[in-house]
Amino acid sequence: METINIETKKQSWMRFLNDCYSGLPRMKSQLEPSELIDKEYGCEIRIPIRKEQEEFFDLGFGKALVERLMKLKSIVKLFQSEYPGLEELSFSLQMEDGTIVPINENSYGANIVDEQEEEDSVEFINTLTIDDGLPNDEHTQVVTELAKALCSDDYETIKTLVNDDVRMIAYRKRTVYGRDAFVEYWKWLSDLLRTDHKVTDYHLKYNEFCEHTVISVRQRDCFNKSTEEAYIFLYLKGGRISCGVFTSKQQQPITIRYYDLDRPALNYEDVIRDKAEALTPEPNRMPCLHCGRLSEDLEWYKLYVDSGPFGHIGQVSVCPHCKKQVEFYPEIFLRQS
Repeated sequence: METINIETKKQSWMRFLNDCYSGLPRMKSQLEPSELIDKEYGCEIRIPIRKEQEEFFDLGFGKALVERLMKLKSIVKLFQSEYPGLEELSFSLQMEDGTIVPINENSYGANIVDEQEEEDSVEFINTLTIDDGLPNDEHTQVVTELAKALCSDDYETIKTLVNDDVRMIAYRKRTVYGRDAFVEYWKWLSDLLRTDHKVTDYHLKYNEFCEHTVISVRQRDCFNKSTEEAYIFLYLKGGRISCGVFTSKQQQPITIRYYDLDRPALNYEDVIRDKAEALTPEPNRMPCLHCGRLSEDLEWYKLYVDSGPFGHIGQVSVCPHCKKQVEFYPEIFLRQS
């Protein structure tokens, strides 16, 4: 059996947190300070517990945390190949006085039920809404079939919609290649949402940026609280999906960074006229949705755009083959004058 070093295990753990819990800031903030204890096969995640948290253990916090950790453990096991070194994952809690408490399925009165029993006991119904007046074209047809298949977890249908060499891009996270990897990505996401007792609301709408029908996605919990909107963009080749992109809008007023995928793309000639220095292309960003070229194969520039009382400087990527703007990611600042 191949020995995996501790640095690889740490990288796998941090990538797992980023992939699975980027949309759950409270859980991520609980797990990020964890210490990874290397073992011959697998590892132990030691989670620091603050004094004020200890006081709520008997009121349900301990039970809820253990149930979450055990479900998290099952997710890691399901996707072992994605996160090397985490095959045998265990958890322990480090109390503020230094006491180490090992965690198992029975800790703090946790009730870990069989996965099938849980699915039977939790209502998990996705929804699909389709706007009127969508383009009557091949792209809309394929997008609709994919949305219906995702909504019903119909992975056999998804297989028929994609090419053998399809690429699936989780924006700014990773890219997977091939039909099986494409399907496994959506299975993984569905399993993760079930673990967190969430449903997905799919919405087919026309998008000005790519001039096609796209899938808008929101996740909703049992309190009917919904996540930020995300999009699934597709590039088709030969009537099948050749590239898919799953990306949130990430409009964050606090950090005043965003990329806007609702507005029409910038004019290519204007970008070339106003561009500043060239930038190093980044992987796992938006591909060209007209020819399928990946972000690392596009041209990237700094760009200044004058927009009245406000101005912004941003990164722009363009496809030299299609003469199209692909992505514009600005930083906003307020003029002093």
